[in-house]
Amino acid sequence: MVGLAQIRDLMLIILAIESFVVGVLLILVLWQVWQLVKLLRQEIIPLVDTTKDSVEQVSTTTVFVGRSVAAPFIWMRGWAAGVREAWRMVRHRPK
Repeated sequence: MVGLAQIRDLMLIILAIESFVVGVLLILVLWQVWQLVKLLRQEIIPLVDTTKDSVEQVSTTTVFVGRSVAAPFIWMRGWAAGVREAWRMVRHRPK
């Protein structure tokens, strides 16, 4: 028959093996987290920088189009509306 002391010794051995396995798995998880952090630094930061450059280029293009195309067009439409209104006023003179 197995004594109580032998069961205790067996449980201590099982607990020691379990602690060892948990420690190894914890080290593996920490290593994976470190690899993830390295991947994020290598891939995400350049992607964010590229996106920032693209946004700056779109902003610059928008300003260029606004000054080169929209502003002259708006000025011409305003000038034409003024001439049209002046012509209407001249044509319909009160007597």
